[in-house]
Amino acid sequence: MWISDRLELVESGVAIVAAIAAVSPAMAQSDASDTNSESDFSVQLRVGAEYDSNVAVEDIDTNSGQDDVKFRFSGDLSYETSIAPDAELEIGYRFSQSLHEEFDEFDVQTHQASVELSQDYDTVGVDVGARYIHARLGGDSFIDLARLSAAVQGYVSEDLLVRGSYAFTDKDFAGRQDRDAKALRFTLTGYLFVDGRKTYLIGSSGLRIEEARDPQFDFTGMRFRLELVHRLGPRNRRSRLAVGARYEARDYSSITPSISAERSDDRFRFYGRLRVPVNSWLSVEPRYEFSSYDSNLPSADYEQHIAALTLVSRF
Repeated sequence: MWISDRLELVESGVAIVAAIAAVSPAMAQSDASDTNSESDFSVQLRVGAEYDSNVAVEDIDTNSGQDDVKFRFSGDLSYETSIAPDAELEIGYRFSQSLHEEFDEFDVQTHQASVELSQDYDTVGVDVGARYIHARLGGDSFIDLARLSAAVQGYVSEDLLVRGSYAFTDKDFAGRQDRDAKALRFTLTGYLFVDGRKTYLIGSSGLRIEEARDPQFDFTGMRFRLELVHRLGPRNRRSRLAVGARYEARDYSSITPSISAERSDDRFRFYGRLRVPVNSWLSVEPRYEFSSYDSNLPSADYEQHIAALTLVSRF
């Protein structure tokens, strides 16, 4: 019964992508015949399957120690418009749902609304944004998250773009008020372009300070990321390959009662993903990632392999 119910949902998602596949060429032809009527709306649909070697919820330090397969689908709707010379306003909404074959208590549904205002100056770009996320876990309310952010970026040389960003986040957990928290994050990111922007390297470092209602969850974290992106094939049908690694160190400032010590985490992640266009509106995206979480809190000490295959339709 469970599998048939979820297969109906997945088949519905595939049917939506197929329907878009049928109408997209006509839409593209219509756009080509009247370039002045280009829509400011964009839609993206994703349908895929994922194997997870250790089903987990990172936000509450929970892992099952068991593997499972899940189906995922999501839809993004965004509207972008110019509100002044070199100023853009973008409003977006995203819905996503994951459905596990066995561990349905780990099913996650999210609703996300966002707004972003960006302004380009001669050599610098500035953007500010707000985001709200409501997430459900296993069918029940899980977390409400509100975030305000600001960033500034600019080229320091012909091939090097630097971006600095700040974000404030307010977390409100349902039924887990001790984990309610406020967090500050500062990030510096560099983009080094090579070979006419066909290949580029991304490096970033960030500081995160989080204070929770219960002091045992207060921590300061440092995160570092390195990613290489390479585009393959002709310009109009170019695939995109990305491989990278991420490291985060967290130091908790108070005693965690369950281990009678201050908690310390080291989190490594290695990943690779490939986007292969099938045509102008459909692509296939395989992805693999390996995570190793080293912690003196047993429930946060585990390894995880994820392999996924996703169909993506954009129009």
